[in-house]
Amino acid sequence: MIESSVIIETINRWNEDSLRLIYTHHYKLLMAYAIQLLGERTEAEDAVQDVLLNTWEQRNAYETERHLRIYLFNAVRNRCLTILNHLNVTVSHQERLRREYREMALEDHSIALHKEEVYRQLFLAIDQMPSKQRKIFLLAIEGKRNSEIAEILETNINTVKALKRRGIARLRATLQPDALLLLALLLE
Repeated sequence: MIESSVIIETINRWNEDSLRLIYTHHYKLLMAYAIQLLGERTEAEDAVQDVLLNTWEQRNAYETERHLRIYLFNAVRNRCLTILNHLNVTVSHQERLRREYREMALEDHSIALHKEEVYRQLFLAIDQMPSKQRKIFLLAIEGKRNSEIAEILETNINTVKALKRRGIARLRATLQPDALLLLALLLE
């Protein structure tokens, strides 16, 4: 076993032997500590390697091996806390996104239900019309012009216009504003 003062002298030279000694004497303990804090080996390895790399790059001189060990454990703890904080922010952000997505999905679902209800009301009201008037509305909703409807139903264009006007007046009296708006859009 190498004496503690020899170890710290070797480490303070910051050469290949320094790196080997740090890994030999501290890596396993630092890993165990990081795994205990993070609960996950991959993240713990990243944290310890980051700390060891930063320690190597800084090349500080340490009075004793104990000072180095205290520094390394504090640095690993701080790095793990940073990782945990980042994970908490990420989880919090993901949870917020999930919540917003659920709200949007519920909103979209309620909009779809509302549209479905508006269509149902409109077509229920059209189904209550007399046969010829109903046919005129259904053809108009398909995008047919008055002249085309008159030709298909073998009737006068003025009859089509009159039945359409009476049907619109009837629908205005019975339908909700949303269904009337939908009707106007369908008849354009």
